Amino acid sequence: MLSVPHPFIYESVTPGPAHPTSEEGTSESSPVETLFANSPTGDTPREKTVLIVDDDMALRTTAALILESQGFKVLSAPNGLEALNLVQSNPQIGAVILDLLMPVMDGEETFRQLRRFWSEIPVIVISGFHFTEIAPRFPAPAPEAFVQKPFTFESLIAALGRVLA
Repeated sequence: MLSVPHPFIYESVTPGPAHPTSEEGTSESSPVETLFANSPTGDTPREKTVLIVDDDMALRTTAALILESQGFKVLSAPNGLEALNLVQSNPQIGAVILDLLMPVMDGEETFRQLRRFWSEIPVIVISGFHFTEIAPRFPAPAPEAFVQKPFTFESLIAALGRVLA
C-alpha cells in the first residue's frame, strides 16, 4: 500500500490517563497547560476560545465540558452556517474543531468559507473517515490537524495544543 503524504497532523487514538499523577500522588499540570507553559507569546489556554462544530449534540456537549475543564472558553454550533455566524460575531475564536458530515452546511464548505474569510484561524477536522480518504477534499492550505473519530479527549486536546502553540 502506498503512503500518501498530506499536510494533516494525524492523531492516533491511544487510551491514557487524563491527568497523570506524580509519585507523590498529586495531580500534575493539565496537558494543555503544559503545552502552553513555554509559549513565547505568553498565551495561556484560558485566553483561547474554541468553536466546536458538530451536529452530534452529545459530542459537542461532552467536548465543551472537557475543554472548559482545561481552561478553554467554548462556543458550539450544530452546522457550518451557524459556525460561520459565530466566527463573524466572535473575533476571539482561536481555533475551530470541525466535523465533516452535518446538515445545512457540511464541513467541507464550512472549511472553504473559513479559509476564504478567516484564514488565520486554525482548523482541526474530526471525522469517522480515515484521513487518507478525506485529505484530497481539502484545498491548500489544508486543515492544521485531523483527529479520527472515535477519539479520546486527550488526543483532541493534544491536537488543539499543537495548532494553538
